[in-house]
Amino acid sequence: MDKHIEQLVKIKVIHQKNIRSLTISLEQKRIDLDNITTFLSDYCARSGDEADYLFKVKHSLEMDRISIGNMLKDQNDALKIVSQLIKKYCNHEWIIDYIDIDVEKTDKITYCKICESSSL
Repeated sequence: MDKHIEQLVKIKVIHQKNIRSLTISLEQKRIDLDNITTFLSDYCARSGDEADYLFKVKHSLEMDRISIGNMLKDQNDALKIVSQLIKKYCNHEWIIDYIDIDVEKTDKITYCKICESSSL
């Protein structure tokens, strides 16, 4: 069973990386959309091919944000399921360790040697 848990942990890490990447991408799309919206509000008195192009770019950014948001939800849902499976099936081997907070302070941590979950 530990081999299956190891595979689930690898899948969990992949989902966590995907979530970080999608979150960064979503924030960048938001910034780009804010910038183009501001530019368009200042530019809207004009018309023509340039304005049409900018509105198409804005629409494309809005669609990208929706798509990335959906992917982010899917990744979070999958991560939740994988985490539940790990918690349910791992034969936890709890390790107690200490981490240095600063020169004068350490904190006690407890984590599973197999799945790297922290204790309750």
